[in-house]
Amino acid sequence: FGAEQAANDIVRELATASHGDEKLLGKASALYKSFGMEDQAQLAIKEGAKNAVQLNNQAVMLAREGKLEEAIALLRQAADNKSAGITVILNAAQVIILSIDRNGWNEAYGNTARHYLRRARELDAADPKYKKVAELYKGITVKFGVRHGL
Repeated sequence: FGAEQAANDIVRELATASHGDEKLLGKASALYKSFGMEDQAQLAIKEGAKNAVQLNNQAVMLAREGKLEEAIALLRQAADNKSAGITVILNAAQVIILSIDRNGWNEAYGNTARHYLRRARELDAADPKYKKVAELYKGITVKFGVRHGL
């Protein structure tokens, strides 16, 4: 029973971090199915997806309230997971870029935003939000006279 709970926790965490990566979640579901536990997989995936949406929504709300550092902390926590989905990664980059725009160039933030944009590009370079956030990044580098290409 302990191993079953640990597996459920792992799938829930995976679903939270992957934020809708259907291919990855399908693999987890297939693994559960092979052990006759497909229902448990679906429940864990739903809970994890709900957690990801809540985390993302909470961070977006904090950003809208001007609490950029708090929003960045939440989104970085999610985006730094290797299985993070493109939505979370791009939201993290976008809030970091907003902070730079408001507070001035920050080398560490600039590097982190660029890192997230590169990860997003690897996931889906054609994603419209990727293109938008990449343009925002280019705009702040021009604004602050910084040479940081993607």
